[in-house]
Amino acid sequence: MVSVYNLSTGENVGEYTCTPREAVISAYAQFEKKDFNTWDYENQYGSLVTEGELTIACGDYCTMNEGVTDNDLLNALDDSYLEDMMDRAMSECDQEKGELEEYKYRLLNEGE
Repeated sequence: MVSVYNLSTGENVGEYTCTPREAVISAYAQFEKKDFNTWDYENQYGSLVTEGELTIACGDYCTMNEGVTDNDLLNALDDSYLEDMMDRAMSECDQEKGELEEYKYRLLNEGE
């Protein structure tokens, strides 16, 4: 069984009984394009597939490659990757904080 996840929502969209490549293409076709003509998926969407060392994706739909374990993924998350993720998260928080402060300022000064 191949579990496929929508990376934009974090949702597990289904379990597939095919290869990881076929699974992500199927999920993309069915959920994004409402296309259920399974016999033509590779021709229609195969060029959208991106394959990494550990994962394979089509659009926002992703799964692990055959033979990859959870431990493989954890081992791949080195400290620099985690630091980068933290930096990005902090940057997004700073940006949102600035937007909220600007909105608050506009609201407080609206009546002047």
